[in-house]
Amino acid sequence: MQVARFSVKTMWRRSASVIVACPIEAFETPSWCAKGKEQQADYRVCLMKRSEGASFMGSTSVFPGGALDDEDIAFAAGVLHDPATASKVCAVRESFEEAGAVFVKPYPTEYPVAWRDRAKTDATAFFEMVDALGVLPDVDAMHFWCSFTTPDAVAVRMERGGFMTDFFATTVTRPQAHQFTSDQTETSDLVWLTPDEALRAHASRAINLPPPQWVVFDELSKNVCNLSDLASYAASPQRSLIRDHDIKPYVLLPHPDTADDILVQVYPGDELHPIYPAPGHQHRVYISKKGFRALRRETTHDPGAQIPIHEQPPVKL
Repeated sequence: MQVARFSVKTMWRRSASVIVACPIEAFETPSWCAKGKEQQADYRVCLMKRSEGASFMGSTSVFPGGALDDEDIAFAAGVLHDPATASKVCAVRESFEEAGAVFVKPYPTEYPVAWRDRAKTDATAFFEMVDALGVLPDVDAMHFWCSFTTPDAVAVRMERGGFMTDFFATTVTRPQAHQFTSDQTETSDLVWLTPDEALRAHASRAINLPPPQWVVFDELSKNVCNLSDLASYAASPQRSLIRDHDIKPYVLLPHPDTADDILVQVYPGDELHPIYPAPGHQHRVYISKKGFRALRRETTHDPGAQIPIHEQPPVKL
């Protein structure tokens, strides 16, 4: 068995996405969500449904986020004096534009309604708001979760190339969560689900989670029961496999012991992963070719173990 290789000629585009969690009592479970066992988590996570006509991941349910802009890089370097925070600045800006999330400090005494309305159509609105209100993006509230890179098999079909997306986790209060709304442009709907609800809704086809979102919910469902533990878990040694190795899945060929309609992707920590292999271990996600839907994840690797790098990983530009 070997991994499939593709020639990707375009540069990777950087982007950021935010896993926003709020207290479970802030919202009711949607009536369309399949019933299951008693809830294990005491929180819900924000999901945005991308518009059907979106150029990337149309009709899928994703976390708020988007592409890194030159303004994010300039603000991180020139105002925050820390170029390394550019991805966090992007996460804060994009979550405001897409969902109306306000991650700034000090927090405004009133919700910036007018700025939110402008941000739906004006890419400069966020930084103008920051300057007008005398606030700064709250980059300290963005806790690094992991980084996903679009698989070559997908990126090769994208006109502008794939993404290298940094995922961050953060929490909001019940009142703050109720300020979130869809922008009705890039996204058409917004919903708050517990990790188990999201996985059940995906399994029942009520929503369609792209593999990165599915993997995040799978990890949350198995490891984080309490909202108060989200930030500490994000930084815990036990998840270094996911957090410290850029997640770029590779398709395994031929597909072992699966039906013809199943793809097997190898993740960091799998013995066949070309960049982050772990001899004798497997870390795989099984995906249905129809609709590219994640089905299950299997791993035999210690999630806190260190893995040698066999090839040069993608460079973040």
